[in-house]
Amino acid sequence: MALGKFVSARELAIVMTRCARIDRRPNLRMLLIALFAIPCGAALAAEQQGRSQLPVARSVFAPVLAPAGTLVLMVPFNQGLIVAADGRQTVFNRIYCDGAGKIIEPASPPRTIAVVTGNGVVVDYPHPVPDGEMCDYIKSAPRILDIEAVVKRFLETSDVPLRSLKLEALVQLCLNELVKFDGTHPGLLVQFLGTTMFQVVLANYDVESSTTVVRAFYGRIEKNGRVTFQIAQDKSYSPESDADWLMFGEADYVSQHVLGPEGKAFYDPGLFERMKGHPISEVSREEAIALATHSLEAASKTTTVIPAPTGIGGPSEVLAIGRDPRPEKIGQ
Repeated sequence: MALGKFVSARELAIVMTRCARIDRRPNLRMLLIALFAIPCGAALAAEQQGRSQLPVARSVFAPVLAPAGTLVLMVPFNQGLIVAADGRQTVFNRIYCDGAGKIIEPASPPRTIAVVTGNGVVVDYPHPVPDGEMCDYIKSAPRILDIEAVVKRFLETSDVPLRSLKLEALVQLCLNELVKFDGTHPGLLVQFLGTTMFQVVLANYDVESSTTVVRAFYGRIEKNGRVTFQIAQDKSYSPESDADWLMFGEADYVSQHVLGPEGKAFYDPGLFERMKGHPISEVSREEAIALATHSLEAASKTTTVIPAPTGIGGPSEVLAIGRDPRPEKIGQ
């Protein structure tokens, strides 16, 4: 699985004006400011026994499920931030479950949301479930790995603004969750070797400065069985900042296909072109909502031409973070 890690659509748009097919490596524009490389429990045990990889699962039937698939868009506007997410989860790369809520709304800090893309949640799967019952099953199945809950607890127990939070502390908690999962289900992390397993994105709007801050990090399971965490450079949008929008999750698919030739019939580049070059103070709430919702819809339609790695679709979830302490639900 290839997750878009911190992609600015404004930067992509600049490249698109210069050539017909944009550089498919937008993540090279991201500055990595921290790197943790720590072997998870089973990997450490394997190294002590003279091996370099996680142990292979003993049976073909893995007793866990990892629903995947998320596209999240964020658009700063003159009085806050619009956050939109698709509502589709994918199981076994063939079963689509719509109606999943993906935006985390912690009780505190105020004006703050979070999202976890990729496989941040793994549920127990002790016996096969018929395809037609799978979507209901994953809604109620016990979560045996839950990065979403880790992130929510961390935010709600922190007493400092998002800008001042020490992400290293949250990274350590996520690592602890992975080590715990690896200890109780040895061998099952093998399915994620060589992939970015999940990404955590935090966003906040500060009323006093009228500034949006977006912070993110992602966790990988390397091919040698080590767990690495990389923290992206913070994105900060003041009223004077240039208009921009951010993509997370299936961002690589959007930049390659939705903004590429396959999506021409569905995506209107004029929505952002009319914003480009203007400061965020001139971007209205209505413009931000239109860009976010249209882009989600265009991505969903593009999957009918060329499938996304983990599926994009379902009813969208849209929130506005503004002056009110709690995010406002725009639509679902």
